[in-house]
Amino acid sequence: MEKEQILKQLLTLESTLRQLRRELEQDLEKEEGKVIGVFDGEFMVTKEGKKYAVPPNYASKTKLVVGDTLRLVGEREGQNLFKQIGRVARHATRGTLIKEGENWLVVCPEGRFKILPASIKHWSVGIGDEINLEIPADYQEKQVEWGAMTGPAEEKKAVLEATSPQEPINESNPPSPTDDWELI
Repeated sequence: MEKEQILKQLLTLESTLRQLRRELEQDLEKEEGKVIGVFDGEFMVTKEGKKYAVPPNYASKTKLVVGDTLRLVGEREGQNLFKQIGRVARHATRGTLIKEGENWLVVCPEGRFKILPASIKHWSVGIGDEINLEIPADYQEKQVEWGAMTGPAEEKKAVLEATSPQEPINESNPPSPTDDWELI
């Protein structure tokens, strides 16, 4: 099969899946007493435009991406509780973490995307770290401002620094080759 035919089939499949998703979301909204909306990076927004604050810890740990479908399931200690009931197609990328004012951003080949501060704390990363990021596959069409951090790009490694030995070498008990290294 030619690449063009495969691409056309994929586009048709994608369109069909979007239509099925819309129908499913409409069916779910019809259920009595259910509040359903789409994640915008910070809030769940219903079709009526009503916004519900999504706890940043939940959004970070669940790796919510703009466009994911949520259902409000209750409230505890003043915070809304949600269940993720739909996921948008995702695009994975890697970028560098920066901070501008109060905003955390990832700069990557696809652009600049805000990151929830809870993600920074959850993954224990800081300015200049390389991180993995997920954004909606259709980020360009929707002009998405937010991304979901999926973790550091690679594990942080302990840095070893050689120091001079503090004691004379005892010939009967020779030191290990790493005895004069310290973790910093």
